[in-house]
Amino acid sequence: MGNILRAAERKPSEKYGLDAVICWSRLWLLLPDTVKQDLQAARADLNTAARVWLWSILFCGWAFLAWNPATPFLTNLLALWPLLGLLSVGLAYQWAIAAAQTYGELIESKPALIYTVTCSISLCAGSSPTTQPSSAALGKSLPAICGEDFEGYF
Repeated sequence: MGNILRAAERKPSEKYGLDAVICWSRLWLLLPDTVKQDLQAARADLNTAARVWLWSILFCGWAFLAWNPATPFLTNLLALWPLLGLLSVGLAYQWAIAAAQTYGELIESKPALIYTVTCSISLCAGSSPTTQPSSAALGKSLPAICGEDFEGYF
């Protein structure tokens, strides 16, 4: 899960020359409300999946500790609790991976949206569509377009 999120953080740096971790709060202000809501929903889903995964692990620990093979009637019934816990750990982990992928894709698309806005601004400023600079060059020119708040983040 951590590898998925780290890869999503690095792609904007490789493509646009922006450090997504540092620029996140500044880029957040430029996003439309619908995109912000999508990001918030994806992050909430990721947090919920991680929380369910953690509680499932804790349940597994409790189930193994609570299992008392000394009572013959309940032995078979209580043996199912650890299995249920392991099943919930596996399902919650798969959910967390899927949520991390969704959230990572949204993180990657955010600088692409800013790149599109920057291209639109540069087109309005008079440059022709055929002479558009590379995405990395536009990423480096973002401080001049968006103001001094972006200085030092590239």
